[in-house]
Amino acid sequence: MELLNRIQCPACGATSSYSETEPGHYKCGYCLSNWEQLSILPEKSNEQQFLEKCEAIFDEQQKLTPDRPKYFERSFANITTFYSFFSEIKTPAYREQLLPKFNTLVDKQIEEFAKQKIDAAVDRDKIFSSYPDKFVLIIYLAELNYMSAKAMALTFNENDKLEEAVLKLTKAQNLFGPSINEWQPKISKAIVGILQRLGEQERTFDYIHSLFKNQSIPAFKAYHHKSSGFLPDEEDIAHFREDRKAYSDDVKYLFEDIIFSEEYINWESKIMEEAEAKSNMGKPPVISEEKIETAPEVSVKTDETATPKKPSLWQKLFG
Repeated sequence: MELLNRIQCPACGATSSYSETEPGHYKCGYCLSNWEQLSILPEKSNEQQFLEKCEAIFDEQQKLTPDRPKYFERSFANITTFYSFFSEIKTPAYREQLLPKFNTLVDKQIEEFAKQKIDAAVDRDKIFSSYPDKFVLIIYLAELNYMSAKAMALTFNENDKLEEAVLKLTKAQNLFGPSINEWQPKISKAIVGILQRLGEQERTFDYIHSLFKNQSIPAFKAYHHKSSGFLPDEEDIAHFREDRKAYSDDVKYLFEDIIFSEEYINWESKIMEEAEAKSNMGKPPVISEEKIETAPEVSVKTDETATPKKPSLWQKLFG
């Protein structure tokens, strides 16, 4: 029996660089996810059933038209169920057979969302305040991009396909929103894992660093003002600081092996030094008091440096 791709990270789709922490339990070397895999033996009967279920869902969704009641809710449920069966399939041939149909369903929904003025560039706050009934479509669109990216990462190892998956995940993350309460660890883990699979260490470090950098007090004030129309008060900022501490701990826990590695620490130190040097560009040099006291006088007339002359006897007596 062929065991190709039987052990695969469910978070980022990696089929290598994993370690068995204990019998049946594995840790991904790319996104650092832990998972249990009870068996690596092919289960042809189960996979055949999953394949048939996906085919049936595809046929059902094709018959569902936008004029039907609860169209978006029913479509999202169908696509989510399709993906849940798809993600359980490990046979590459089955995945490659199903992926085009899955993409067809996702692309169709994205087209329907666009007709409702909902796309990747949508203004979330405007929709929330002016058209709250449509806000759920933004969440649906984010989830569709996430599932589509995961399906690609599970199926392909080619760099162009993985880069496309990263792009879809980035869209999903932006659609979910920039605030701490809307942070999606599953998306961050998938992005880090795929970047690691691509061998993009610096991009991985930069992405993880951005998770901390984006949660600053100025960024929070700007987001609060845009979403509510007024600046946060001291109590709001205090709550934000508490949430940010918990968020920071979550990020450190998820990517602990990377953040505390010598490579990341050296990279971060370099970035901070470059940022400090950039911020100091154009600023006048700081002259110490000692240099000011010992500096030679400048002649007003000639604007040339001149050593002070000793006063004459006449000047000493009569000033």
